[in-house]
Amino acid sequence: WAPDGKTVVFTRFYPGGDRQKSEGHGAVFEYDLRSGTERQLTDLGGYCGGVDYSPDGRRIAFHRVADGQSEIWVMNRDGSDPGPITHSCRMPTASRKFGARNYYQNGF
Repeated sequence: WAPDGKTVVFTRFYPGGDRQKSEGHGAVFEYDLRSGTERQLTDLGGYCGGVDYSPDGRRIAFHRVADGQSEIWVMNRDGSDPGPITHSCRMPTASRKFGARNYYQNGF
């Protein structure tokens, strides 16, 4: 849920393979609770999941698996400026305390 309570973010997986092996395609969407409409925020390829808003609602964090890499990404609420904030990690999880902490298991 967004901090303002007006929208929720979620992911949708499109079959085409095993998401643990970065096959298929998963995208991040935002659903407007008032209008009942949804809009796709990402089209990056690979699998995207584990989405959450920042405490101020301006950014969205998510887990992306593509090309054998698993990273935590962030983007603006409108889907613009997506990019990784981790490098060479595995099994990342965006925390509920987005602004304070992000947890991930380092792949060494």
